[in-house]
Amino acid sequence: MVTQSLIDHWDTVQADIASSVVILPDEEEYDEGGLRTEGCLYGGLDIGYSTDQTRPPVSAYVVMRKTAGGFETVYRSHAEEKDVGDVPYVAGYLAFREVEPLLRLVEEQRRARPEMNPQLLMVDGNGLLHPRRAGLACFVGVRTGIPTLGIGKALHEVDGLAAGPIRAEIRRRLEDRSESGNDGDVDGGTRPVDMGTIEAHRRNHTVSPNTPPQRGRPAYFRLVGRSGDVLAAALVQHGGRGGSRNDRPAEVPIYISVGSGISLLDAVSVCADTALYRIPEPVRVADLFGREILSAGGIRCKENGCEKQLRSGKYCIAHSGGTR
Repeated sequence: MVTQSLIDHWDTVQADIASSVVILPDEEEYDEGGLRTEGCLYGGLDIGYSTDQTRPPVSAYVVMRKTAGGFETVYRSHAEEKDVGDVPYVAGYLAFREVEPLLRLVEEQRRARPEMNPQLLMVDGNGLLHPRRAGLACFVGVRTGIPTLGIGKALHEVDGLAAGPIRAEIRRRLEDRSESGNDGDVDGGTRPVDMGTIEAHRRNHTVSPNTPPQRGRPAYFRLVGRSGDVLAAALVQHGGRGGSRNDRPAEVPIYISVGSGISLLDAVSVCADTALYRIPEPVRVADLFGREILSAGGIRCKENGCEKQLRSGKYCIAHSGGTR
């Protein structure tokens, strides 16, 4: 049951988290944090729910390594979250349902496989793009101490930011590139082009002038709320590198926000670099992993790399010391 005292308590906790968030400054040097180098480990976190609500949610965690040819999954784990439903869902307070299951997966990995500790965590959920600047990614970043960013598949409309006008302005601005004469990807990389800001307090969410991107290059727009705070960045034209003949760069933006311990520029840069499709690989793979578990109607052995399906428990016979 949601009471005012519970909301007041949650507000206090969110205020503590917001005050503990570390926002690094954007540096002129691209990828100042060194998060795009080969061998870098990225963690992806997601919680999946069954469409018919007949099965418990599944939390999923993957660690992926950047390689010369793309990305490889080097660790993954999951858990059925039967207690998630015990915490009521209230808009703006999602972290109180989902953060503890995700933290358990990360702590389990750090304890059992410390050599797989990621340099960056990527969360399916928002960070600073939140009414009290304390979204799920902020909780994860503050509580783990690992640099963390949040990825929103749809815009969380806060501080005057509205999805419809923003997407219309992004489309208009990108269409204007055809008049700039910029054709082709200059350096063949995934470095996103800064397209300026979209400000909630400006009529029609006016975008500040900036250099239009070359065709085929990711582009991002900083989103500024009525408060004047830069809350997130909308990233478009990324992905399209999955290997399929039908792959196209994303026309629908994703919304990237700082969780903690990273700059917005590096957060956007890493998302553009790790996106083979619209959703960056660590979060996309974690989402698919969770869906796979849900669709199988069961859980898998928690031993890393084991594919054995279980009806109950955590480990199969081969990895449980002979007992179940």
